[in-house]
Amino acid sequence: MKKLMIIMLAVLLVGCSTNTTKPKENQTLRESIQWKDNSKKIKEFKTYAIQSYPDMPLQEAIKDKNEKWKYGKEDKVKYLMCSFKEDDVKNCIIFYQDQYENVNIAEYYKNNKKQNKKVIKQFEETYFVKKEEPVQEKTNETQDYSTKNTTQENKTQEPTQTNSIKGTFDANFMPPEGEYYNSSDGGWPNMCEIIIKHTSSNSFSFVIYRVFDNNGNSCNEKIFNEHEAVFESFDARSAVFRGNQYTIYFYCNYFNSFNINGFAPAEEAGDLYSTGGSDSFGY
Repeated sequence: MKKLMIIMLAVLLVGCSTNTTKPKENQTLRESIQWKDNSKKIKEFKTYAIQSYPDMPLQEAIKDKNEKWKYGKEDKVKYLMCSFKEDDVKNCIIFYQDQYENVNIAEYYKNNKKQNKKVIKQFEETYFVKKEEPVQEKTNETQDYSTKNTTQENKTQEPTQTNSIKGTFDANFMPPEGEYYNSSDGGWPNMCEIIIKHTSSNSFSFVIYRVFDNNGNSCNEKIFNEHEAVFESFDARSAVFRGNQYTIYFYCNYFNSFNINGFAPAEEAGDLYSTGGSDSFGY
């Protein structure tokens, strides 16, 4: 009888200890992350934009709504939580940023109820799409005499130099739009692809993918969002992207190729990116 009571007591103790411990995997990010009032980290994070809408930083999308921000970090992933109230609805958004600067929404709550992906997409389309402002054109009737005099005076002034301003000169070393790879022998570990597009007179957009992982297995992982690199003068041999975390240089004075510097994950299989196309640039 004594032995039976000891066994029953042990089972009871085990049951109590199991019920009082909540498994971490069942917790939401709002519950599991240690949130802090780190003003420096919050200010930096707010300058980023989500991956789907890269032209709208967080600080522009959510502002003047009595918002409150909290910062957290876990397993090399950074988190930013924003709480605000609008139209009697309490909103709580949790953004996450991976090691490659990609930012997305992890969780969204309306009045403490967790929302699904469809509602998250609707939130993004509401807050992160820039609204086009109509341009007010001046007519002859609305232009006053002082404006006309100012315009006349400006005509007599010497033109200013604009060689360092975007869009005012034709760069000598513009790479053609297309796909570039940093390995001529497919299957190398950490091989990457850089896609060049939207070229202008002195700038181009780029996005970086990893096409083979560190074991040489095929993958298609975006590791750097689309951004713009600019040639800062007419004869500059390199275009530069100046971001919050990375400054990336593209040295373009080569034949059908360019060197990259400033983003280590894209340089592990080599910093020279080439294309098999017939277009040439550089010398």
